[in-house]
Amino acid sequence: MTRRILLCTLALLAFAGTACGRYLTTGVATVNGVSIPKEELDSQFKAVQGSQQFAGSFDPNNAEQVLEVQRQIIVGLIQQELIRQEGERLHVGVTDAQIAAQLQQIRSQFPSDSDFQQALKDNKLTMSSLREQIKSQVLLQRVRDKVTAGLAATEQEIAQAYGKGEAFQEIRVRHILFSVTGTNTAPAKKEAEAALAQLKAGADFAAIAKKQSDDPGSKAKGGDIGYITRESQLVPQFLAAAFALKKGQLSGLVQTQYGYHIIRVDDIRTKTLAQVHAQLAQQITQQRQGQVFQSYVQKKVKASDIVVNPRWGDFNADTLAITPRQFFVPPSPEPETQPFPTG
Repeated sequence: MTRRILLCTLALLAFAGTACGRYLTTGVATVNGVSIPKEELDSQFKAVQGSQQFAGSFDPNNAEQVLEVQRQIIVGLIQQELIRQEGERLHVGVTDAQIAAQLQQIRSQFPSDSDFQQALKDNKLTMSSLREQIKSQVLLQRVRDKVTAGLAATEQEIAQAYGKGEAFQEIRVRHILFSVTGTNTAPAKKEAEAALAQLKAGADFAAIAKKQSDDPGSKAKGGDIGYITRESQLVPQFLAAAFALKKGQLSGLVQTQYGYHIIRVDDIRTKTLAQVHAQLAQQITQQRQGQVFQSYVQKKVKASDIVVNPRWGDFNADTLAITPRQFFVPPSPEPETQPFPTG
């Protein structure tokens, strides 16, 4: 009894107003009375810490950075547990066949089984932990599908998204690249200016591109890079200059990180509404589903009883984040723990 009173006194001194049992815990959080064990946090933190993907993203010797990473993991575990509970409530489950299908899809992305096994090792995963991750992801998608069933884009929304079709404009482009090496741009610029003068005087664009361009991908094709859209994976300066041109028009010198470009637009075409109807319908539907599901999850979070072990902070249902608790000081040495919370 004396020890029990002493421990509660220590907790009250460190954190006034919190019951002793809500501080002394073997878990990191509870979601509607279901405890999330610290082992789950430790396992995921170990995977993050050892993963090549997150290498250098935080200093494991920096206590505050470690706590912040742990808080983010705990938020993920809270949402994962909430989705698990929603799956039970909605009678949505995950079968072994569904997990196996996803696992096979992941395996197929690797050239060999040894590459797959190495990826598991690099990411500090086992087959068991990977299956658990797959199960959580499949369950999340199935719950989302259940919640957003029946949502679809209307014809009015599709037509409105298409507008005048500017977003679906494609242009066929040629360019000549004069690459820059080091910090001295003068030689490349001088060469580009001379070529531009020849083109303005009527020289053949393709001939000059084959002779002078430094772009190995288009040089042999006379500078032709084919049709591009505003979403093409090209540097912004190049895209902006290209889409500012009319058909047959020649640009001035366009400077990018690669050097100086001379651009010409050979053709302009726009996909019809019929051609992009299915694409727009899918995009609008997915966007609406995302918004509806996000709102659904936020409501479930706010309606749930979620308590985080105060050593990591307080859970904010509005921001889905854990904020540090300023006056929480864990006792030292660590006392014996008990289930969390008890009252």
